[in-house]
Amino acid sequence: CFSCATCRNQLVPGDRFHYVNGTIFCEHDRPGASLLNTHLQSNPVLPDQK
Repeated sequence: CFSCATCRNQLVPGDRFHYVNGTIFCEHDRPGASLLNTHLQSNPVLPDQK
């Protein structure tokens, strides 16, 4: 059985996960996820101006 190193939730077959430097993370807790989300939120997509 595998579990996320951050939240300790057990992963089941079919769950998406990330394996980083020998450590398993669930999709939600993957390293860098919050940095990516913050970057996307701080740079909104502007609508086309015509």
